[in-house]
Amino acid sequence: MSNRRSIRWGAALLAGSAVLGAGAATSPASLSDRGSSALDRIRSVTAAPERIGPLVTRISGPRKSGKVDGGEYVNYKITFANHGHEPLSFVNNKSARFYGANHGLAIADAGCGFGSEPGGDVEPACQDNLEFIGLDPGESRAKTITAYAGLRGMGALEDGDYTHKRRVRIRRRGYEPRKGLIRFTFSVGG
Repeated sequence: MSNRRSIRWGAALLAGSAVLGAGAATSPASLSDRGSSALDRIRSVTAAPERIGPLVTRISGPRKSGKVDGGEYVNYKITFANHGHEPLSFVNNKSARFYGANHGLAIADAGCGFGSEPGGDVEPACQDNLEFIGLDPGESRAKTITAYAGLRGMGALEDGDYTHKRRVRIRRRGYEPRKGLIRFTFSVGG
């Protein structure tokens, strides 16, 4: 592949991921309006550990759903909160990945998504690999995590637990940086 084609394809992938990640190409519907879908089989989504030092992570949802590029998506809200007494900042290592033996589930953090060349299977992409977040004591910030099923090239969503990992590196004044791993587990079942 030529360098020029790589750049064009990469730009198209990121543009497509922004559309897919934001759901802008669809008209969102409530879960009850969608009818039966593969993503309706997600029984629960959990974040563990909920606390790494003063950083508390919670997940809620589903918040928004719809159809996109032959598949479907569901957004969940992640809240990061500083429960400490001093400002903290952390590096949030976001990603987009396929899960399952046949790539039945795809999960993307905010700023990530999936796109493709015309007629090709979708591939994950992120606009920027690292995100720096600062929180004052008592402050919280909401982000989105999106689950996808049925996109071009994906297989059927099978029952089981799918764990999406997000690395964080927390800094507080007067303390050594602390590394952590937050696991978002999507439990899928009949």
